[in-house]
Amino acid sequence: MFRWYRNSHVCIAFLSETADLAALRIQEKGGIDEKEIDAWFVRGWTLQELLAPSQIKFYGKDWEPLIQGSTNDRDGKDIMGKISKLTDIGMDDLKSFTPGTDRVPEKLFWASRRGTTRTEDKAYCLIGIFDISLVITYGEGKRAFFRLMEEILKRYDKWDVFLW
Repeated sequence: MFRWYRNSHVCIAFLSETADLAALRIQEKGGIDEKEIDAWFVRGWTLQELLAPSQIKFYGKDWEPLIQGSTNDRDGKDIMGKISKLTDIGMDDLKSFTPGTDRVPEKLFWASRRGTTRTEDKAYCLIGIFDISLVITYGEGKRAFFRLMEEILKRYDKWDVFLW
């Protein structure tokens, strides 16, 4: 999926709980109840939707663009700055992300605040982020994450791998 997003002309991101840019600006993370953050920012699969494409366009719950007149919201410092604060992903990575097994703890931290419906998808949604190959076997449950970490450890031999 990562490669599919990377090769797309533009990725459309639908923030179903965000009315407009003003509503996005007031969203905060880290509270007792994070319902204020749009669900798009806490879904596992949307991490690659955010990082992979060269162009991204954000739409609010009424399918209105959050930034009018922009063809690529990735260029908008205001919206990307807010997204950086909500996701803890640095502006450089939001602007131009390169997949790979460098900075493993940081990338796992980005993913740790996100959830998936299926247990296996916690691992599968990270395959492209780390640029590794992994056979997808639905039904394996938590073993998928073990296999993901096994593949990462083959390429990343630093002691900080579990500091996320």
